[in-house]
Amino acid sequence: MHNIFSDAGTTVIRGSISLITLAALSLECSAEQLAPKTGPLKGELVSDLFERIAKREKIEFNLLCQALVGPQTALRADAATALGDLGDKRAIPFLIDALSDESMHVGANYRDAGDSTTRHRANKALKKITGQDFGFVWNDGKDKRNEAIFKWFEWYRKGV
Repeated sequence: MHNIFSDAGTTVIRGSISLITLAALSLECSAEQLAPKTGPLKGELVSDLFERIAKREKIEFNLLCQALVGPQTALRADAATALGDLGDKRAIPFLIDALSDESMHVGANYRDAGDSTTRHRANKALKKITGQDFGFVWNDGKDKRNEAIFKWFEWYRKGV
């Protein structure tokens, strides 16, 4: 519950998270990267990786992490799903970072519209690997998504 009141022309919001705190969280989460830096997947490996993911083949962890930060939006989403299926806890910081992915690929029909976004699939993968849920919803407003991302950051920083 939020209490809003004015005092000498200044509006103050009290609650679990104020607008100023939320703005700070948004900047902190967008500026900080949890996962180690990794370059994108080499171009010649992209089509091969799409095929391997479609066949549900076992794929090396590092390749999936590279695909998760590459320029191909559909491959980023597929890589998030594959990392969840792999179940490797090393993927957690990469998937938390992917929650900030703003892309959406189009042209395919999905039973769940969120499946067209990397951030939705990253959240599903995180829940699958960790059993945790911090209220991230792929199509919430950016401020609300950043609030949930911050909870993931805090949980991860406490140690998995």
